[in-house]
Amino acid sequence: MSTRFIKYLPFFLLLLALPLAIIVVRQITRLKPKADTQTAKLLFSPTQLSLPPDKTVSILINPDSAVLKSVQFAVNFDHHLLQLTTITRAPSAPFDSVATQSSLTQANSAGKFIYSAAHVSGAPPSATTFELIRLTFSSLTSASATASLTFPPAEVNIVDSATSLSLPFETNSSTITINATTPSLSPTQPAASITSTPTSTPTPTNEPNNCGGTCGSNYNCKGQFLCWHGYCHNPYCVSSVNCICSPTSTPTLTPTPTRLASPSPTIEEVQLFTPDIYSPEEVASPASPIDNLPTLDYSVPETTPQGFLPRLLAAIRQFIAILFPGINR
Repeated sequence: MSTRFIKYLPFFLLLLALPLAIIVVRQITRLKPKADTQTAKLLFSPTQLSLPPDKTVSILINPDSAVLKSVQFAVNFDHHLLQLTTITRAPSAPFDSVATQSSLTQANSAGKFIYSAAHVSGAPPSATTFELIRLTFSSLTSASATASLTFPPAEVNIVDSATSLSLPFETNSSTITINATTPSLSPTQPAASITSTPTSTPTPTNEPNNCGGTCGSNYNCKGQFLCWHGYCHNPYCVSSVNCICSPTSTPTLTPTPTRLASPSPTIEEVQLFTPDIYSPEEVASPASPIDNLPTLDYSVPETTPQGFLPRLLAAIRQFIAILFPGINR
């Protein structure tokens, strides 16, 4: 080998390596921005729901046009308020190999559901948004409360199949209202005040207007409407544009009780019963029953036993006096 060839050999090698280096750099440049600029999204749907009854939350992935190789995430929830009741794989889920999936017992014990899956064979995952899994929750409390479903960022890993690199990602959360309390509505709504000052006074027309027509006073609105802030409105729901009150805002008319006059007592003439045996004078001034009683004679006749005994005693005394004249009486 000549000395000249050896001298110029490094230059020939450099010339041969330069195109290969350019190809490698271009390939790296083409792939690296793809992994850096694409941002996958891991989402809950819906983001607002209430319990009871039991509700199902879907977990969606938006790969941002990338074809995914695998996905890994966890879902945190308050296991004192919520209970995971079912875990269902979505029909359109593209990953055919599930590496990790918490059981119901594990998830409810820790308050965390863990899942990881990969695409091994078959059709590649869709580059558009797809549903991955469905989680159904029930309430564990009878009190009013609020709970949240979240993806802990440290446990999320979404891998691009073209580069085998982890894609940047974004997540959301879902808020669950438990035993929501409905504010009580008053059964009646006071009639709208008709003394408010209108903000503008449009020129009134000669003929009364219907609902929504301009007005300067109540005389510009038809009989059942009220002039409110320059427009004719229903007096029972002035905020309604079409003058139709909702069922909860229609005032309930309470009938006024009517006091009934107490009937005056009627004095009836009492007909006295007067037997025919009495004369009119006797009826007018009846005699006392005592006057009609017979007069009793309380003197003791001599023929009665009460008069015989004294006479008998007197005869005995005379007889003794004749027999014994010396005995004093």
